Amino acid sequence: MWALATGCGSPPLRSSQRLLNLRPLASEAGMQGGLFKHDDVQSPLPICVTGMHRSGTSVVAGILHRHGLWLGDPADMMAANPYNPDGYFENDRMVDLNNSILELFGGTWSSPPRFASRWMDDPRLDEVKVTARELGVRLAAGHQMWGFKDPRAALTLPFWLSVWSGLTVVVTVRNPLETARSLNRRDNLTLQQGTALWSAHYRSILGHTTPATRIVVEYEAFCADPIGSAAALLSRLPGLRETDSSAARASVRPPLRHFRETVANLQAWGAPVGLLELYAQLQGEAIQPTPAGGSGSGAALDQELVEVLRGLPAALSGLDLAIRDVHVDLQRLAAVVSRLSDEVGFVRTADLAGIAAQLDHQRGNVERMAAALPPVLEHSVNGTSG
Repeated sequence: MWALATGCGSPPLRSSQRLLNLRPLASEAGMQGGLFKHDDVQSPLPICVTGMHRSGTSVVAGILHRHGLWLGDPADMMAANPYNPDGYFENDRMVDLNNSILELFGGTWSSPPRFASRWMDDPRLDEVKVTARELGVRLAAGHQMWGFKDPRAALTLPFWLSVWSGLTVVVTVRNPLETARSLNRRDNLTLQQGTALWSAHYRSILGHTTPATRIVVEYEAFCADPIGSAAALLSRLPGLRETDSSAARASVRPPLRHFRETVANLQAWGAPVGLLELYAQLQGEAIQPTPAGGSGSGAALDQELVEVLRGLPAALSGLDLAIRDVHVDLQRLAAVVSRLSDEVGFVRTADLAGIAAQLDHQRGNVERMAAALPPVLEHSVNGTSG
């Protein structure tokens, strides 16, 4: 497809040599009955949070992490930066694995490789699978719920499903045009490149999962209702803690959402029919936020209402000042319009008066000419008769 225009914002590709530096684990570690077994301790299979870059994967992973999903040691987590000031919630080791897989087949996340059929069975991946399983055992050890988040996994899902066939996939979705504008801001990708990458990532996800093995959520829903959206998602993931309103709100920062687009905007932009249909399919599958009171304690909801009401006086005061400013501007505008109207009226009156004076002058000329005609005509007639 295309190479990334600039390196700004996206973490650089890491050396795949780091992948082989994991300390060897006990040989008996492995999979039994859909669970990891290590030192006679069984843990559930992982949860994978993925979707297109800049589509809200960090928001969703942050919420799950704050509700008990173990993503790895803090030292292994990707550092925050101005584009994600709250952090990416991506385990560097998992990102290394995904980058290495993409590199192995000649691509990157911004220039996806053309995978052949059954590419996940390529012998060159055997060592990578061993590394992935060992890393999984490490992450699962001592944690009831664990997982990883990486948008790159949308492209490499067949590999991860070959390692853990029972993988649960949480898919975050954001308006394609909104996502593309965010990619343009961060990576200088054109809107056409951004929407094409959006399509490639989600077609890969839908092609390798089923509605029964994936949970689709919308970034816009989390921005509008973080608590209800978190409750709806957590209800599908038993084993994590019940919805914590404060944790849900802390995970969503609306000011960081710099772009807002609608389906109408997407259509007006000229999105291909295939892109619109893909987006509609994902929207139709997305889970809806849980209504207020559907989960969590009444006390928490009451406290939330109290906090909202506390902020109302300041908000109303600001609104009152804004209304006053508007009134002042309207008065100024009215004065300008009145002055212009007077000036236009004066010009029109002066023009009409001038035209009338000219007509009177011409009429006087005509009358004088008419008065002089009878003597001239009479003289002319008499002369002819003689």
